[in-house]
Amino acid sequence: MNINTEQKNENVLVRRGKAAFGTKPEEMQGYITPNSQFFVYSNGDSPEIDIDSYRLRIEGDGVERPFEISYDELLQLPSHTLISYLECAGNQRMLFEETMDGKLQSNTGGEVTPWMLGAIGNAVWVGVRLSTLLEMAGLKSDAVDVNPKGLDVKSSEGGVNRPMSIAKALDPDTIVAYFMNGEPLP
Repeated sequence: MNINTEQKNENVLVRRGKAAFGTKPEEMQGYITPNSQFFVYSNGDSPEIDIDSYRLRIEGDGVERPFEISYDELLQLPSHTLISYLECAGNQRMLFEETMDGKLQSNTGGEVTPWMLGAIGNAVWVGVRLSTLLEMAGLKSDAVDVNPKGLDVKSSEGGVNRPMSIAKALDPDTIVAYFMNGEPLP
C-alpha cells in the first residue's frame, strides 16, 4: 500500500479496510476539507508515478490528433479553479444490508469496504479543463463519450475506467486536476 498514512490525521479518521480512510462525521467541520482529513479509498495499491516521466495520453477513435503531454506541459496550459465535493459512490453502503436485505459485493473483485459515513470531502481543485485537451486532440463531432482510465493497472479492470458523456467532458468545470487545496495531488 502506497498511501502515506503519516500525512493523514488519524485522530479524525477511521480506517475502513486496508487502503481506505474516512473522516469521522463529528470531525467534519468547515467548508473545505483539509487534505489530511480527506477520505481515501483504493481498491488496491496506489500507483507510484514518476512525475518527470509521466505522460497523459489523449487517444482513441473519437479524436483526430492523439497526443501525449507531460506534467510540466500540463501546468503550462490555462488553469481553472473550482470548489467541488467528491463523494465515493459507496458512501453509506452499510445501509444497503440494513435497508435492502442484501449482501454487499465488490464490483472490482477486491475487498468490500464497509463505508457508513465519511467518504466525502469538499476541496479547492485546480487543473486544466478537459475540453482544452479534447480541443487540442481534435475531438470528432461523432464522438460518443470519453473514457478516462487510471494508472492502477493491478485493478481487475487493468486501470479503473468509467465512461463520461461528451456533454460532461466539455463542461467548463470538468477538469484534469493537479492541485487540491493548494498542494500537488499525491
